[in-house]
Order: sequence, then structure tokens, then C-alpha cells
Amino acid sequence: HQYLGHLDCLAWSNGKPIICDWKTSKRVKQKAWLTDYFLQATAYALAVDEEGHLEPIQECRIYIFSPDRAQLFTIDPNNYREQWLKRLQQYHANQLTTA
Repeated sequence: HQYLGHLDCLAWSNGKPIICDWKTSKRVKQKAWLTDYFLQATAYALAVDEEGHLEPIQECRIYIFSPDRAQLFTIDPNNYREQWLKRLQQYHANQLTTA
């Protein structure tokens, strides 16, 4: 899909591979604000899946640390896959028009 990124952590939970991503923030976050984080984790999951060495990633965990507290958001990347691929397609189309 021609995108780059650095996975924070590929871990195992209950014998299944999961993606973990850590974020810092100055304040506590609400789930509704985190679509970009979920899409990023989905991109990592898709890249790991495409390598074909593991069973498909079914869980991503986004940990957010702020001065007030730590938060954990867990998603199924399959719920964001189409949205991620659409955004990636838009990015590539924009690159072609600006080149």
C-alpha cells in the first residue's frame, strides 16, 4: 500500500497477536476524538497481516498517558479497515495531483 510507519509494539494476548500504540497527551481524551489514532493502529495491523507470518490481527490497543491519568482504548481493526484504505487512497490521489 506504500505507506511508512513505526509500530510501537506487536504483542500477544491470550495467544493472539495484538498491536499496541502509546500516546502522550496534555489532557484526558474522549473516544470520539481518536479516529486518527484508530486508523493508524489499523494501518499497522494491515501491514502486519500482509506479511502473512501471523494470524490476522483482531485487536489494537491505544494507551494514552496524560498528567491526570492513563487511558486504554481497544478496537477491532477490521471495523476501521475500509476507512483507512479510503484515506490512504485519498492521500495517494493527492500526491499525484501535487507532484
